[in-house]
This record gives sequence, C-alpha cells and structure tokens, in this order.
Amino acid sequence: MVTVIPKTSEFSIPSKDLLITLEEQKSRVAQLTLTLDQERQASSQHSQQAEQEHLSLQRRLQELQVQLETERAKAQEMSAALGRERELRTGVSSDSVPSNEQQVEEDGSKREEEGGTLLERMQTELDDKHAQVGFYELC
Repeated sequence: MVTVIPKTSEFSIPSKDLLITLEEQKSRVAQLTLTLDQERQASSQHSQQAEQEHLSLQRRLQELQVQLETERAKAQEMSAALGRERELRTGVSSDSVPSNEQQVEEDGSKREEEGGTLLERMQTELDDKHAQVGFYELC
C-alpha cells in the first residue's frame, strides 16, 4: 500500500484558522502557568503556616511536660510528708515524758477539733495533686 502525502495547499485548515488556534493555545498556556504559580505560592504559604503551628505545638508540649514534672515532684513531696506524719502518729512513744512526737500528736488533736487533722488536709491535697497529674497525663 502506498501512502500519499498531501501538499501544503491540500490541507483543509486555512492558515488564518491555524493562527487563531495557536493564539488560543498560547493564551491558555499563559493562563495555566499563572494558575500554577499561584498554586505553588499558596502551597508554600500553607507549608510555612503548618511548620509554625507545629513548632508552636512543640513548645506548648514542652511547657506542659515541665509543668507535669513539677506537679509530680510536688505530689511526691506531699506523699513523703504525709508518710512522715503517719509515722509520727503511729510511732508515738508511751513514755511519761512528752516527746516532740507527742507534742505533734497533741497539736494535731487541737487542729482536729478546729476542722480536721493535718493528716486529712495533707491527704486531701495529695489526692488533688494526683488528680491534676492524672489530668496532665491524659492531655
């Protein structure tokens, strides 16, 4: 089979129509290039915003971790003090001479009449600190 190549004058599209089509294509390319540049710029801005937000959240997390550790340390201090208070209350000697521990016991009895013992108040504070620490761990 033989293929016949048409001469330039045999094309069915006149040259004026080709120029219009070429101009439309150039216009479309320019429009698409502009749109692409705008999308790239918007993407870059979104990336920068996301990075800034990420850094901000990291700083906040570090602050909360420090706060959590501080609260844990306070809770441990209170727990130790509460343990010492319990030891003092259970370790009261039966000597006839009042010791410092017995003085603490007597002072505790006076406070109990005034609205609760030191032990109860410390236990309440410790429970509150544990609740706070538990809350921070959930965050």
